[in-house]
Amino acid sequence: MFSPYLYDHKFDIDDLIAAQLAETPQHLETRTGTLSATLPEVDDAHRFILPVLPVTWLAHLDAHDEYFRLPPAERAELGQLVKTTTILQSLLPLVFGPSTLGGWLRERLKEECLQWLADNNLIPPSMRHINGVPKAKAAPAPANVKKVTIA
Repeated sequence: MFSPYLYDHKFDIDDLIAAQLAETPQHLETRTGTLSATLPEVDDAHRFILPVLPVTWLAHLDAHDEYFRLPPAERAELGQLVKTTTILQSLLPLVFGPSTLGGWLRERLKEECLQWLADNNLIPPSMRHINGVPKAKAAPAPANVKKVTIA
């Protein structure tokens, strides 16, 4: 029994992080949290395409607010990754491994996932106040603004 008024999506953030690094976009079926390369046979409200990040995503990390919190050795390693990485899928062992740079990259990927989840309205209302969850985008100002003067 499902109600359109209740949040009933399931997914695992680690699975979403891995899917961002896949070779091809993945289809997320949120009734079960299943990711696959093929379109799932569920209603549109529970079917989403999670795009893969482009390899150029790595090159922009040196502009991230947290970049200078990385120790110099890890910044140098990140610079080397930017130069040599041709597919992001090769980063999976690093991202899920026990290294400082891997943990830092995992946090950046989690930010990307949270933004994607927010953009697709997949963050439960009860969790939208948590730090790190992107804020909802402000609605554009109406075209015909009326001013009221109260004296």
